[in-house]
This record gives sequence, C-alpha cells and structure tokens, in this order.
Amino acid sequence: MKKILNSKWIFIVNTIPSVVLLLLWSKQFRLVKSMLKPENTKLWLIFGSILIVLTILHFAYALYKTLKKQGVSIWYSGISLFLYIAYLYSYANICEYMGLFYKPPFILSKDIFSYMNFFLMPSLMYSFVTLVIHITKNQKTQKMWINLLASIIIPSLALILLILVEDYQRPLAIDSYFFGYTIQIFIIVCALAFFFFVVQGLFPFARNIIKDWEYSQTMWKILFGIFFPQIGLALNVAFGIFGDFNNKWIFIIALITGITLLLPKLKNKIYRLFLFILKCTTLAYTTYFFLIFIPFIPFGVIGILIVGLGILVLTPSILLIIHSHEILKDFKFLNDFFSKKILFGIATISFLVIPLCITKNYLDDRKALNTALEYIKNLDDTKKQSINTETLQKTIKKIERNKKRLKTNNILYEKRTPILDIYFNWIVLDNLEPSDGILNHVKFIFKLDDESSL
Repeated sequence: MKKILNSKWIFIVNTIPSVVLLLLWSKQFRLVKSMLKPENTKLWLIFGSILIVLTILHFAYALYKTLKKQGVSIWYSGISLFLYIAYLYSYANICEYMGLFYKPPFILSKDIFSYMNFFLMPSLMYSFVTLVIHITKNQKTQKMWINLLASIIIPSLALILLILVEDYQRPLAIDSYFFGYTIQIFIIVCALAFFFFVVQGLFPFARNIIKDWEYSQTMWKILFGIFFPQIGLALNVAFGIFGDFNNKWIFIIALITGITLLLPKLKNKIYRLFLFILKCTTLAYTTYFFLIFIPFIPFGVIGILIVGLGILVLTPSILLIIHSHEILKDFKFLNDFFSKKILFGIATISFLVIPLCITKNYLDDRKALNTALEYIKNLDDTKKQSINTETLQKTIKKIERNKKRLKTNNILYEKRTPILDIYFNWIVLDNLEPSDGILNHVKFIFKLDDESSL
C-alpha cells in the first residue's frame, strides 16, 4: 500500500488530466465566447480560474514531496478530496447556467459538460483511497465481511430515510431549494461512507491475492484477462446497459490483452521487449474500460453480494492492477539492458497507438463532413468528387445517434460509446452540434440512405 502513497501518482492522476481538461475548456470557451451572455462568461472564467489554481497547488505539492522523497499525507488526501467534491458539486448545480443564450444552426453539445467529471474523477478517487489507507494503516485486522455488510446497510438506510423525508417535506412546508441541496449533501456523505467501507473491506482480499500471487496468478489472469471480459462484453451486447461495444475490434483487443498477460516471461531481451510493447499498447484498452466503469463500482460490489454478476463490473479495475503489475515486471527486467528514458519513451509511444488510430479515423470523418458542407456552400464539383460518401454516411449516422441519445437524458449509456463519443464530438464537430436541418440537407444532396442514419 505504501506504493500508492507515492507523491508521483499526483502527476498522473491530477496534473496530466487537469492540463488536458484546461486545454479543452479553453478551446471550447474561445469557440462559444461570442455567443455567451456576460453572466455566462463570468461563470466560465470563475470555474476555469479555480481549476487552474487547484492544478498548480497539486503540482507544487507533488513536486515538493517528490524532491523530499516523501509520500502524500493524510492532510493532503482529506483537503484534496473536500476541494474536488465541493468543486464538482458546485459545477453540477451551476453548469446549466453556462450555456448559450440562443441556438444557431450549430449549437453547443451537452457532452462538453461531461469533461469535468471524467478528467477530475481519477484525482478524486486517488485522494479518497489514500485517505482510507492513512485511516486504516494502524489497524491490525480488518474483517472483510463486516466492511461489506456496512457498505450494504448504509445505502439501504439512506434510501429508507430519503423516502421518509420526502413524505414529510410537503406537510412541513420545507423550502424546496434548501431541501434539494440538503438531500444532495446527504447523498454525498452516504456515498463517501459507502466507499470507505468498500475500499477498507477489499484491502484484506487484495493483500491475500498479492501474498499468493506467484502460485495463483495464471488462474486470476485467465479469469480477469479473458473469461470475465468476454462474458461481460457479450452480455452488454445483448442488453446494452453500459454502452455500445458491438464492435469486433473490441472483442479482438480484449482477447489479445488477456493472451498477452498469459505469455511466459522468458529471459530474452528481444522477446521481453516485444511483450513490453504489446502490453503497453493494450494498456490503453484496459485503462479505457477502467475509466468507464468507475461510476458503477458501487453496483458491482452490491451485485457480487446479491447475485455474483457484480464481479463483471469490477473486472476492469482488477484487470488494470494485474496489467500494470505485469508491465512493471517487464520494465524491471528490461532496465538491465535499456535505460529508463528509452523504456519510458517506448511505453508512451506504445500506449498512444490505439488512441492515435482512433484519432486518425475521426479526422477522416471530420474531413468528409467539412468537405460536404463546403461543397453545399460553394457548389464546387471538385469538392464533391473528393468526398468519401461511405465515410460521410457513417459520420452522419454517428452524429444523429449522439443527438438522439442526448435528447433522452437517460442515466444509462444506451447506444452511446462512453468517452469515445465525447472525443468524436470534439474532433469532428468542435463540440458543436449540427441542427437536424443541416444533416437532412447533407443527406438529400449526397443521396444518403435514411435508414443508415438512424
């Protein structure tokens, strides 16, 4: 557990995501600034400035602790957790007032408001886990069943209490705004208590796995590297709860990831370098699903206790731990033959292979859409001849699917591809949303099949 308290983690979970978020935030603000009211502009600047201050403070703290060769303190964990919860809570209640005051042919996509939760969640989780480690590090024994039982009782009692309070709100004439904010804070406190007992309860389980890892690693790799991911993806295709993953490449990369983790570790530097590159490449895939399933971890724990299927929800988290551990072992072996700088460079380039392939695909979509719009505007036949209608049809289909999904506002992902749809909207549409009129006009001009765009 001491490795988790290493202050260098702050650069990974906080600095990098926050810088990326600020760049996206800045680009989006410049894009829509002329269409915002003064009060909207003020809110954008306030939240952006606060995020800059938080990022600088965390970076300075991490740098100081790294130079001092010290781990993160309980004070950092507690204060950081409080600050980011307060920031996200305020943002969630105010973000609706940061939109546009009118709707031009291209309107702001609602996905821009998903960035904040996505990029700040790793830092919030790290602060919480390190806080639990500090609180429980002096406890000699932690019975797993007691913690998991508490994690069930807390949300159950909270739900009963919320139902009772809701029944008594109207007769007592409690102010609706005050009541709403109080309930939100109550839910946050209950969620923190729930996660505290879940994380604390899983510590003994994790220690036992680490202790017996050399003897049982093959079994765990087969289960969490191959069996559970394939079963989970197949069930999701059937029921579509967590998103649209009905793509053959997702299944293929999942299988490659599991097989790669099972390959023997021969003492051959060329072979291990190839293995290292392969594992770093597929780490992007593992990280992607880990980020998607972060919000569903509570349901995963409850699901394990009730029907056992919750283990599928926890699989990406466990697989990320196993995957990272295997990469670290290869790194240590290869460090006898290559410098750390070379290995870090190889790891970074390998990790970016899948994201870069996705980016290239989205840039092709952007080119097809922009060329089509340019042709409609200028009626330049040379532009029409250069348009890939198959790519254009696929792009229109994806845009219309995203628009339909955003109108439903369902809490589940439905036909959405989590994170990737947000990235698509950023690369292809600059986070703007084309109107139905524009899309219908493009389909009419280029005679695109209406059925393919539903």
